[in-house]
Amino acid sequence: MERIFNCERFEAENYYYNNALNEIKNLSIQSNVNDRKVSKSDFLRNINKKEIIFNEWFVEIKGKNQHLKNLKKNIFSALNVESFNRFFLLEVDINSYDRADLIELILLISKKYSKLTKRTPDRFCPFIFIKNIEEKEIIEIKKYLTSAGRKFIDGYYFQGADFSPRFMLQAISYENPIEIKFLNNIEDLKTILKFSDKMVCIYQFYIDEPFFYS
Repeated sequence: MERIFNCERFEAENYYYNNALNEIKNLSIQSNVNDRKVSKSDFLRNINKKEIIFNEWFVEIKGKNQHLKNLKKNIFSALNVESFNRFFLLEVDINSYDRADLIELILLISKKYSKLTKRTPDRFCPFIFIKNIEEKEIIEIKKYLTSAGRKFIDGYYFQGADFSPRFMLQAISYENPIEIKFLNNIEDLKTILKFSDKMVCIYQFYIDEPFFYS
């Protein structure tokens, strides 16, 4: 994409690549097989739209606060009802970290990207990985969530056990409404992605540059 559109890596990754994913998604949901086909020229033309999609120019022109509002509107404004395995990768700035803010964000993600009602046959909740956070701090966060009555799992049956993707991918019942699935490290994330039996969506929020490539 850098070569075709004669652009920088940032634009290729955050602009054209996002448009490409959206175009592929739109094609994949067509009921007619022939409607799922597209020529190379049409595909490139369709993803070369003059829209602002979370890029550096938007931040420069509108400012950081407006950029964050736009992120919230596009990602957290509505409940997503499709039963995908969604992974939220959050990088914490240790210089400005605030436990209360992080817990609020975790609960917001859980609320917007979980479906646990009795009428829902295929219940789901988000996976969350937090980068740059100490083990003792994530334990404190889990303690708080437990005291608040929030149900979560992290892939380990008991202390000292090996990580179990089967445990993480278990069906969620109405009687046991798991709201969050924590991933404790990158290796557990890589493992669960290999075993995922549903469409995977990864939302990565990083400070300077991406820290995970699937």
